[in-house]
Amino acid sequence: MAVKISFGQTIKVFETGTLVQFNHENIILELKGILDQTKLNFEFRFQTSNENQDPQINLENGGTNRLIFNLINFDNKINHGNMEPVKLGKLDNKELFLSFRVTSGKDTFPRTFVYTFYLGEEVKNG
Repeated sequence: MAVKISFGQTIKVFETGTLVQFNHENIILELKGILDQTKLNFEFRFQTSNENQDPQINLENGGTNRLIFNLINFDNKINHGNMEPVKLGKLDNKELFLSFRVTSGKDTFPRTFVYTFYLGEEVKNG
């Protein structure tokens, strides 16, 4: 990233972007640490539920270094996402957070997915 963005003294943007969903497929993001070369995978699965019309986020362990976000009822033109950054763990020995928003005009339109990964304070080992 050519532009360095920070919030206060400790929170820095690691990666940010906007995607238009391809053929209504799930979105998979892979982050790779700069210092330790750790690879982390995040999959965003879009589902619709007729039982509860409210948008919901359910997290699922996808295995080693993989987290699945089940995004239920994220299919209208009002954007949905997390209210507060989600703490995911650590990357490059710093706290890793994620914020995202999803927008879609109709269920036949591809979704627009906006995301930002942040690095926070250094994680103390021990």
